This record gives sequence, C-alpha cells and structure tokens, in this order.
Amino acid sequence: MTPKQCRAARHSLGWSTRELAALVGASETAIGTFERGARGLRYETAKKIREAFRAEGIDVDAL
Repeated sequence: MTPKQCRAARHSLGWSTRELAALVGASETAIGTFERGARGLRYETAKKIREAFRAEGIDVDAL
C-alpha cells in the first residue's frame, strides 16, 4: 500500500487520520507521516489498515 492509496481509501470513506488511527490502534502521527511519505508503517499496522479498508469494501491495490 502506498501513501497515496491509503489517503485515497481513507478519504473515500470520509475517515480522518484520527479515526483510522483509533480503528487500527496506531497513532494519528504514524498515519499522517505515512500518508505524507515521510515514513513507512510497521508491518502489523499496515496489515490492520488494509483489513479495515477491506471490511468496508475497498481494495487499496485497485486504487
């Protein structure tokens, strides 16, 4: 998942970085820095984000 894909999926659901972070148990800072391309995500965090999007019907790889 790229930062752009994450941001697009989050926006399409109307989720803020705070909402996504709370849902996956990450910090809002971690989500924000990832989406800006400043830092990667831990494997487990990325997996949880993908699962959260998938549960809402979004395949980030298709974005």
